[in-house]
Amino acid sequence: MLPRPRPRILDPVTAGTIVANATQPDCDWLAGYLEGEGCFFNTASRHTVCPLIQVAATDWDVVFRAASIMGVLVNKVSVRKRKEKPYYKDCWKFYVGSHLAAAWMRRLLPLMGLRRRKTIQSILSFYDGGRLYEVAGGP
Repeated sequence: MLPRPRPRILDPVTAGTIVANATQPDCDWLAGYLEGEGCFFNTASRHTVCPLIQVAATDWDVVFRAASIMGVLVNKVSVRKRKEKPYYKDCWKFYVGSHLAAAWMRRLLPLMGLRRRKTIQSILSFYDGGRLYEVAGGP
């Protein structure tokens, strides 16, 4: 089995450019979609904590539209119980992480509902000036 390629981590300037190029109608649509289908959280590695946005759904056209607006690729998730339950649909998933996730969170923050806004604000509190938050004891 070949190793999966690691996603590239964009610098803050490139991430900001991708977000700035999105049109306002696209951002409005994306905020509504992520309000219902998105997941906003921090992920921690050994020495850093980084913001992450995840979307997983069975409607491939909608997932692909959101991913193309956000500038990321989509993965197909295999269904384990396909033989037992052939009516299960394929699931499509994408992640937006690091500087790009933080840039999108800032852009979409005013468009989100109160609960999501609080979640995003707490996530962004770990992200300072384009740097990932360093965990105590890191290098």
